[in-house]
Amino acid sequence: METFAAVIAWALAWLPRVAVISLVLTAVLWLASQTVKWFIPDSGDPVPEFEMVGQTTADMKTFLPRLLNAEFMRIKADLASGADAVNRQLKAWEREFQETRRRRDSVVEDAKRRGERDRTSAQEAPATVNPDMKQVAASDVRGGVDLARVGEALKQLELLSTAITTTDVPDIKIANVELGPVLRWLIDLFRAPSTNKVVVFDSDFALIEGPIIREGRIILALDTPAPGAQRTAQQMVEPIAYHILSSKLSSKASIDFGGWTAMRDFVVGAKSLAKLVSEPKPGPAEMATWRADMVKAAQRVESAGVAAREWQFLALASFLFERAADFDNAIRILDRYAELAPATSQDDRKARLEYLRERRVVSAVSAALKTRPAGGAVFAATADSLANLPEIMAVQKLHRLGGVPDGSRVKVALVAGITPPWFGVDRPAEPIPLEGTVDQYGSQLAQTVRALTPLADVVFFPVKEMPSAKGSIITNELLSALDTAMKSDAPIIILPFGPLLEKIWARVFEKVLEQERLIIVPAGNSGPESADISDELASKTLVAESIDVDGTYSGFSSRVPGSLAAVGGALPYVAVTDAGPTVVVGSGTGFAAAALAAVAVETVARQPDLRGAALRDALVAAARSSGDYKPKIARVTIPR
Repeated sequence: METFAAVIAWALAWLPRVAVISLVLTAVLWLASQTVKWFIPDSGDPVPEFEMVGQTTADMKTFLPRLLNAEFMRIKADLASGADAVNRQLKAWEREFQETRRRRDSVVEDAKRRGERDRTSAQEAPATVNPDMKQVAASDVRGGVDLARVGEALKQLELLSTAITTTDVPDIKIANVELGPVLRWLIDLFRAPSTNKVVVFDSDFALIEGPIIREGRIILALDTPAPGAQRTAQQMVEPIAYHILSSKLSSKASIDFGGWTAMRDFVVGAKSLAKLVSEPKPGPAEMATWRADMVKAAQRVESAGVAAREWQFLALASFLFERAADFDNAIRILDRYAELAPATSQDDRKARLEYLRERRVVSAVSAALKTRPAGGAVFAATADSLANLPEIMAVQKLHRLGGVPDGSRVKVALVAGITPPWFGVDRPAEPIPLEGTVDQYGSQLAQTVRALTPLADVVFFPVKEMPSAKGSIITNELLSALDTAMKSDAPIIILPFGPLLEKIWARVFEKVLEQERLIIVPAGNSGPESADISDELASKTLVAESIDVDGTYSGFSSRVPGSLAAVGGALPYVAVTDAGPTVVVGSGTGFAAAALAAVAVETVARQPDLRGAALRDALVAAARSSGDYKPKIARVTIPR
């Protein structure tokens, strides 16, 4: 017991002493750590020493480094928020892109199923019931642009977003408390001078040197202040902060901004984008303002890309213009600055261009459908937007189209399907998809004619489709529709069906020529060994063979002596689905017949007296061939 009591007495005597000693040691250690923090900067780049030629003061030496640190951190934060905003916009684009992809794929798959069904129905139709059945000059429908490559191209912007993330860029560190003049003098006695320096000359130029920048030493030209105004301290420090961050990012991610002004434009654009993305999704009333602000952000990023000659920035600017539905500028950037794209990105750039051009068409058609106008406004908007596609412009060039800007309109009678409700020709436009094969066929050919020449006034003369064999009609129905078309004053008639081999057609075509009308028919899509019209009938009408834009025969095209060749391969048109419009590509001699009709339209516009047989002879005479067994390419007849 005595031993236990002695231990207790000893503990009671020393525990207070140990507690006091522990508190004293803790206080000393804390004071020492804080003293170190006061006089030694945290990890990171040492703040540069500032000197202003002719006006450096102790206060300026203290104030400018702190201001530089604040500006540097602000710019980093703005850039980080911009990187996050780019990612969010990419995710939104991905959702819309997948919807576009599904819409187009559904049209292509539906066309394939319809083609298989039509061929099966035609084969199963009893010959005794339909001995003279005619079919559409079936076209091959496919998607245009490679959407898989478009998706891959946009993934490159995700890499850019990662590259401009500033999380691993160290801050510029300075002491955490103000130092009095005595302490500052004592510390300067023992501390080595900073290896980073900034010298400002007459407030117009700044020399930066030291390991804080990649170059080691550089002279910056500062912005010129407004007349009569003096540059503020922030305006002096801001370019230096931009250049330091630009230098660090270029070292980290191989992105060369080329100068502090490019960095500034990029950060301002990224900050604007972040602000737009952080706000609630705009409603219809606010969408115009939201898009205008997005355009401003895109313009800033484009300015940075041009100054830095950096393709990734320009690709981002194009993407932002697309998000603002400004497809003209989105296309312009990818086209104008093509030489800045690396060789590995050229295919992606071309795919993006095709995609944006198709999106521009879809946007124009969607905008026209919203108000549901009458008078053919939607049809005109569709054709005009298609006419801006390179594929259509190449066809126009090959056939010498587009040379009569002020010519009078020429009627074209199209014997095919009904007037598409979404065209809004004879009633307010309704976005109703076409169900019948013949109706869809007529819509495709009408768009082709009107896109190739704005002078074409397409008039629809529907022919009944056989219920038992979709895509097929019988001769009597075709003759009835043709007779109605002949009663109109249209000098050009498109009859896009075949085969037309019976002798009755010889008398019909002779009658048409006597009435000074010209019928254009497709040669057929059975290949060069067979045709859908006889040589005798071909002399009484104008037969269209199909060529590609390079002037060579399309592999599917039939060959008929005395015929003319027009582009019928890979021509774009718009299909309206329940989900909205989409652009697809069709091929066939029916499309070639539509292109040949456009040539005839502009020939008549130049020479209104050319009709019937005289028009046919003039077109045949104007056609050109590069040699024997080569296609005779139709061209607009130009009077001498």
